Amino acid sequence: MTRIRTRAIELGPGRAVEVTLTEAGTGRTALVLHGGGGPATVQGISAHLSGAMHVLTPVHPGWDGTARPEWLTAIGDLAAAYLRLLQDEGHQDVLVIGSSIGGWIGADMAAHDDAGLISGLILIDSVGVLVEGQPIRDFFSLDARGVAEYSFHDAERFYVDPATVPPEQAAQRAANMATMRVLAGDPYMHDPGLAGRLGRVEIPVLVLWGDSDRIVTPGYGQAMAADFPQARFAVISQAGHLPQLEQPDATFGALDAFIRKNPGRPSADTTQAMSPATARPAFCTLTPSSACQTALPSARRTRESTPRSVVNSAVPSPRTTARRPSGATRPPARCAGRSRGRSRPRPRCRPARRRRPPARPRTRGRAPPRRAPRSSRARPAAARPR
Repeated sequence: MTRIRTRAIELGPGRAVEVTLTEAGTGRTALVLHGGGGPATVQGISAHLSGAMHVLTPVHPGWDGTARPEWLTAIGDLAAAYLRLLQDEGHQDVLVIGSSIGGWIGADMAAHDDAGLISGLILIDSVGVLVEGQPIRDFFSLDARGVAEYSFHDAERFYVDPATVPPEQAAQRAANMATMRVLAGDPYMHDPGLAGRLGRVEIPVLVLWGDSDRIVTPGYGQAMAADFPQARFAVISQAGHLPQLEQPDATFGALDAFIRKNPGRPSADTTQAMSPATARPAFCTLTPSSACQTALPSARRTRESTPRSVVNSAVPSPRTTARRPSGATRPPARCAGRSRGRSRPRPRCRPARRRRPPARPRTRGRAPPRRAPRSSRARPAAARPR
């Protein structure tokens, strides 16, 4: 279920801001941050992840008609506001995904995350650092045709003639560009100190790039990935600055692979459930009962569909497990089957007792005389030497 809400964030006296959030899904929290094009550019990512995660997609203050307070004039202010949002709402083990300047915000958040709220970071054609020999294209100087040519692999597919845009939408785009100029215009699209702070980010990072991006080239992305201690750089072919729009399947596949490889930190409940004392109680070695079924993983719960003798024989004895060769069949436990002289199964499984060997029969009274050794027996008279 998707819902839209407004959250007030307080960073200090006179530093409050309201953020509009779209919320969907359950599970691990994912914060999806849009770029200069607005929240519509990451809507597909949010919808894709909401099937397995709790996705928060904020609208940056000043975009799409939202209010931007006068004190909010830098990307670092937005990063601090979103960190406070995660902290105030109690989010842990957060995956941050940012596109374009959203990646800049996410990288700044990870660099200042002293509370350890963020456990994974994905940057999609991000800006934010200054790379020698890889200049960032001056986006504000481009017209509609230039934006399509430099931003997309297939420019004709995404070019929009300004004459066909409704006046309300054109005014909203102009307001978005004005907000981006305030936040990222000077210095242009980078923070001079961000590259030095990225070395403190000790979480897994995926840097994803479109191979046809001419706003920030793949060489820029490789250099940015090198600033992180644990970053992997990947390229989406036939895509530009917004690969999630041009190649959504390839982009979502890269996101899913990163999430599978880095599922986040285990929660306290999961750790307790998978602890040795809880995962396999000691009595389960001899008595696979209903209590064991609750504690054992679901893959081992075969009691309902498996005969009793097979179930009991599947639990090896601790004494024979170490010396049983690989591939050898396991002998059935003593409790398999029915007890002697009874029509009901045994109430519980007990370990087999070692039986003593039968005693030697003895005659009543005195013991029989022992026979002499064969070599010392008396020989017949005919065989005796004279």
